[in-house]
Amino acid sequence: MNLNKLRFWSNQDQFQSVVQPHESHEQAALGQDALSNVIKLPLANPLIHPEGLTEQDDVPKAITPKHLGVLDSIELKEFFSQNHFGLGRHNGSVYRTQSSLELGKKSIVSEFQNILHELYERNKVKHQKLHLKSLETVGLCDVTSSMLEFAKESVQKDMSLLSEQITFAENGKGWVLEALNSYQIGFGKGVREAIEFEHI
Repeated sequence: MNLNKLRFWSNQDQFQSVVQPHESHEQAALGQDALSNVIKLPLANPLIHPEGLTEQDDVPKAITPKHLGVLDSIELKEFFSQNHFGLGRHNGSVYRTQSSLELGKKSIVSEFQNILHELYERNKVKHQKLHLKSLETVGLCDVTSSMLEFAKESVQKDMSLLSEQITFAENGKGWVLEALNSYQIGFGKGVREAIEFEHI
């Protein structure tokens, strides 16, 4: 404790009487600067902040792989993002017949089935490659073999799902039903608007 900093001493003589006469110069120095002999550790850890990177956000984060399902494919997303209602409304206002409605719905089903067939064939090739890899690694590592078998089963499930949806689409059911309903509602609206416009 540094007694010089205390303000209530009236003069230097009173302070001198309190300080012990046998106190050494080294002890006084320790009292004045108690932190002078403390080891100072660096604040920055080079393992936490690698050289050249200023902020923690600059450190690349590990990307967790995830299995993208069949509905996450770009082709199906593009198909479902189409304006089937608008197409039906246009065709309804121009053609106005039941056969035109059925022809338009068949066209949507055909487009959808073509996409599913393409995805099925792509998964089939992937399944074959995984099967070949599993044959190459037989007896080498149980973990690798198990992972390959799991991947094959996952691809096989996707293939079964695609095959099922191809069959459903033939009868206007399954995933394609939403697009068909939108087209039909739009077609009916187009027909009504065209007829109302003619009678104005």
